Amino acid sequence: MTLKNALPQPFAEEHAVNPYPAYRALLDEGDLQRITVRPGLDAWLVLGHDLARQALNHPAISLEARHAQPPVHEAIMAGAMEEKQSFFGQHLLAADGERHHRLRRVMSRALTARRFHSMAPEVDSIAHALIDELPAPGHTDLVATLVVPFTISVLAGLMGVPEPGRELLTELANTVIQGKAEDDAGFAGVISGLTTCFAELLDHPERIAPDGLLAMLVEARSAGTITSEETFSLAYQLFFAGHESSGYLMTNATAVLLSRPDVAAELRAHPELLDGAVEELLRWEGSVKVGSWRFATEPLELGGKRLETGDPILVVLSAANRDPEKYAGPDTLDIHRGGVPHLSFGHGPHHCLGAALGRLEARTLLAALLERFPDMRLDVPYAELSWRHNLIMRGPRHLRVTLGEDRRF
Repeated sequence: MTLKNALPQPFAEEHAVNPYPAYRALLDEGDLQRITVRPGLDAWLVLGHDLARQALNHPAISLEARHAQPPVHEAIMAGAMEEKQSFFGQHLLAADGERHHRLRRVMSRALTARRFHSMAPEVDSIAHALIDELPAPGHTDLVATLVVPFTISVLAGLMGVPEPGRELLTELANTVIQGKAEDDAGFAGVISGLTTCFAELLDHPERIAPDGLLAMLVEARSAGTITSEETFSLAYQLFFAGHESSGYLMTNATAVLLSRPDVAAELRAHPELLDGAVEELLRWEGSVKVGSWRFATEPLELGGKRLETGDPILVVLSAANRDPEKYAGPDTLDIHRGGVPHLSFGHGPHHCLGAALGRLEARTLLAALLERFPDMRLDVPYAELSWRHNLIMRGPRHLRVTLGEDRRF
């Protein structure tokens, strides 16, 4: 097949700040486009909303790396180590069929709507305790001083990590979110730190909370439900999903509201609108650009085009969330929008198990910031934020602000 090389490359660094015009240019050519992601890696990009829902739930499209053809396998291996870790992990985002069902059953025991609901008072308390420590009315980087400590505190409680292990997790999370691990050496350091932390905890379950997810993983490993490799891989997945996607969601949402003081003022005056605003912020500036690598397990028709066995597929959630065929004025932020749901948490069997927790964290932190710092402002314009450049995640490395007076005191 001859690829349309004149089409924009939306994952190029030049589009890191604002990839949406590139997504739209591709989508204008059709819901499914094939581009060269990197030399030797020609991938199908699923861009339209309806086609994305179909692809995310298609029985002949798999997340499992074994379906990749050798040249594709090699080309993905030439990418960043973070991308490879996701590609080869023994976790929910690299499994399908019965293996996926088995792993998901283990994880879902701890990730229930009832548990998330019961966590709400604690999550609120964590948010306000961290905000109490901010240097109001001065300057701070909300990523380092608030968002990362908040996500790790909530995540550590869910996992059952004791206090001595939380400092290391916070340090590693800051390394990832601030883009200090974008090269292989940096990311290898993160994996080494996580391996040390999780090995210590999983091999000494008496040190972890008995009702946490780590304890449930240990129990499942002892029962033979999951392997030792799957135990570690699921712990890694929860760490990255629990701080990266949630952390960037809160960072993105805060940055957007600070760049739109009229919207922030409306939410401050009408906090009952916050739930709808979180959904619109997820749609408009979600933290996950694309889903994990997927592969055709057999020849199939998708979007009017023929895909061959082993063809690599990327579902571009950020493009689907701004599909003009599904959303009126898709590039406009409208906290009253309602209607068509977004795809920021995926769709189908791999819909994010932690979606309810992500929503709770975002709603809680935004409500606290809106209440306590009505005069907070960005130290640089929104268009000048330094966005992380990678294939999957979207968010600024830093969010430096002037807090203003804390109205709680």
